[in-house]
Amino acid sequence: MNEPFTFVSPLSPQDCHQRLEKLAKNRHFYFSSGSFILHIKIDSIKASQDGLNLFILCNPERLRNYALVYFKLLGQIQPSDKGTTIQLQLQLSKPFSKSDWGFLVFSLLIYVFAFFGVTIGILSSYLWEGLLIGFVVVVAGIGYAWQLYTTYKFGSEKIIDLVFKALRPNLSAKLQEQDSKKPDWLSSLSESQ
Repeated sequence: MNEPFTFVSPLSPQDCHQRLEKLAKNRHFYFSSGSFILHIKIDSIKASQDGLNLFILCNPERLRNYALVYFKLLGQIQPSDKGTTIQLQLQLSKPFSKSDWGFLVFSLLIYVFAFFGVTIGILSSYLWEGLLIGFVVVVAGIGYAWQLYTTYKFGSEKIIDLVFKALRPNLSAKLQEQDSKKPDWLSSLSESQ
């Protein structure tokens, strides 16, 4: 995730900025990989003449275990002979607003209280009951860590793909055949073209 992703868009820098602003207005995107459905929410965009910052929240669609991952997509936009050269770099970020911070702190407090409650339950129970409670907690912790990792991994792939498709309106024929139906969000970005 530390290495920048660079590509050339046939659009002008102004058109790239317009398409990114339209993408940010759509805000909510859903991607599926089997039973896992990822919700990508573009919180805000800060664009300058030659760069952009997209602030993005990823979480499983059903908010299972509150596996929230915050990203910041840094971009450099520079005119070139063939259109516009775009360099994207995705980074983990902190929550963007006070409400996001509040929600994150609240959910962490719930986990801390649950952990102390389980610890007291284990210490005040018989050996086999304590082992059973401990086993359930370990399995739940592993499940949460796996879901957080899946959200991070799948989100980091799909965010770059989302921006790439938004800024490359005329993908090769092979890619268009693979995506035989153009996504609705991509069609809405193309209305001005």
